[in-house]
Amino acid sequence: MAYRSLAKPAIIGTWMSSAKGFPILMLIPAILYMFIWSVMANKLGTAFPLFVTDGHGLKVAAEGAIIYGGLFPGDFTIDPIFGLVFVFMVFAFAGGIATMLRGFESIPKTFIVGRGKEPSFLCCLIETLKVEVAQHSRFQNCGQEEKDVQRFTGHLFVFYAFIALMIVTSVVAVGHWFGAFFLQHLMGIEGGLAGLIAWAGHTPMPLWSPVKLLANAGAVALVYGLLKLTSRRTALDAAKSTSNWYDWYLLTVIWGIALTGIGSEIFRLIGQKMLAYPTYYLHLIFVFMMLAYLPWSKLGHVVYRTVALAYARKIGRLPMGEL
Repeated sequence: MAYRSLAKPAIIGTWMSSAKGFPILMLIPAILYMFIWSVMANKLGTAFPLFVTDGHGLKVAAEGAIIYGGLFPGDFTIDPIFGLVFVFMVFAFAGGIATMLRGFESIPKTFIVGRGKEPSFLCCLIETLKVEVAQHSRFQNCGQEEKDVQRFTGHLFVFYAFIALMIVTSVVAVGHWFGAFFLQHLMGIEGGLAGLIAWAGHTPMPLWSPVKLLANAGAVALVYGLLKLTSRRTALDAAKSTSNWYDWYLLTVIWGIALTGIGSEIFRLIGQKMLAYPTYYLHLIFVFMMLAYLPWSKLGHVVYRTVALAYARKIGRLPMGEL
């Protein structure tokens, strides 16, 4: 799996390949978020606070509610950190893709008699996303055995679960930063469209909120997809196929995201602060691990493979529109 060494620093791919590296990868965000938790606990006077609304802010109250944003403030801890993580991930992917494309330059060129104008790379990329990624066409064509069906179904549910959760995250970000911060706080616009946008991204959300319903549907789809993928991997015939730690790393991290995310919601709703905050802390760690280390993981392979297939279409090795 050469793609593990495409992005730099390559040591992350090495750590990901062995169970011994997992604690190292987990320790980085664990220390970061424990530092935030410690600082905020010292400021609030407790590591397990309950909050009530105080104007546009929050204050600690004995009869308050569990609000994760009060202990891990999004404005100056969660959002800036994940913003930097996203930038790091993009630059790592860019470097890895550039390295891969340079490697393709040594591949013999394909000459096609009667071919028209060579399509642009953007057109080839859009075609690949439409045919390969959105439809999971190559997974679907891998076979009709039970394990093949489980693989296709599992990947499809996980893929669209992440799409749903990405939409939810985007709504929250837009609602907070554009609606609450820019329109209401900076521009002084209250009510109307500004109030609706801010409300749509306000957390914690009521269970009947369309955004919350989408989040919960995404969580259910994610668990279902993970069950399919885990069942398939555990049932592999050891004589024909083996699983190593690298195969299990991404499943472990995504299971961690799913279970801690669901656990955080349940423990918050039933008011168990001693369980809610540690579970949310673990959730932040697992989300960090998935995003920050994505260019070296098997999920990162989806990005490299998509670019490689688009390149193959551009040079004529794959025809446009092929399933």
